[in-house]
Amino acid sequence: MLFNFFKTSASNLSIHAANLNIKQTLNTVWNLQVRNASKKAGGSTRNGRDSAGRRLGTKKTAGEYVIPGNILVRQRGTKFHPGENVGIGKDHTLFALSPGYVRFYKEMYNKKERRIIAVALEKTDYAFPRDTSLPRKRGFFLVDRTRMKQEIIDTRNKYLSEKEALFNQ
Repeated sequence: MLFNFFKTSASNLSIHAANLNIKQTLNTVWNLQVRNASKKAGGSTRNGRDSAGRRLGTKKTAGEYVIPGNILVRQRGTKFHPGENVGIGKDHTLFALSPGYVRFYKEMYNKKERRIIAVALEKTDYAFPRDTSLPRKRGFFLVDRTRMKQEIIDTRNKYLSEKEALFNQ
């Protein structure tokens, strides 16, 4: 009977030791797999977008030759103001009204300095700003349309009369 007691207690000990080994291995496995949050969870953001540039600024430099309709400056607001022979669009774009050479100058207006762009009709003309009491310079580059139409009609009649003379010979 005593032998049976030792036998059962020895078997209980081995089972108990086996249970301890399993618990230890499970504890080490659980400890290995625990991971604490080291970074805040990622959320959505409202940043990270931008629009393309609008290509604003001066398009023609001082002294450059321009023809009517050439864009001189693209701008938001009136950073530059139109001068002589320069027009302004609804988006404040400055453009040439007559052929000539670009000129930049500054003028005082209500105790503020304004930057103005003008188109000079001659390359050697640097007299800006002009005196408003003096007469404006005129460009003689415009064509008289009625005279031009009459010239076309005259040349056509001349050509037809010469052609008719050749066939009648």
